[in-house]
Amino acid sequence: MRRLAATLILLVGIAAGWMVLRAAADDPDRRGLVVGIVDGDTLDVRVLATRERVRVLGIDTPERGSCFSRRAAAETSRLALGRRVKLQRDSSQPERDRFDRLLAYVELPDERDLGLELVERGFARVFVIGRPFERLKSYRKAESLGRAQRASIWRC
Repeated sequence: MRRLAATLILLVGIAAGWMVLRAAADDPDRRGLVVGIVDGDTLDVRVLATRERVRVLGIDTPERGSCFSRRAAAETSRLALGRRVKLQRDSSQPERDRFDRLLAYVELPDERDLGLELVERGFARVFVIGRPFERLKSYRKAESLGRAQRASIWRC
């Protein structure tokens, strides 16, 4: 009888754990720790037990070797590396890009939008592939301000 009860408890525990992990995987707003910066618009984020490569949705920073590429990566690192972030999906966009990177807005611990911050400071341009993303209007406004002030990449 004890063996049956122990087996039943074990099975219930496994089922509950599986349901929690499944719900977390399906959550459009995932939370994780930024463990690496690939470049200004690509991060490595540890979500649960996996390392997720994330492409910041709606922006494009200079490619390696280009004007301000190092500064853009350094700014992304300063704002995000080692911090817990929220990855927010956009229902108007695909989940992943052609390189299998998760496409998401990155919300910093103080609730600022990393992509918007980089655009405002002139470290990124607005980047649209296919359909417009939900935050496009605010990103375009920030880009116009950065361009008018000739911030960072707008001086290249």
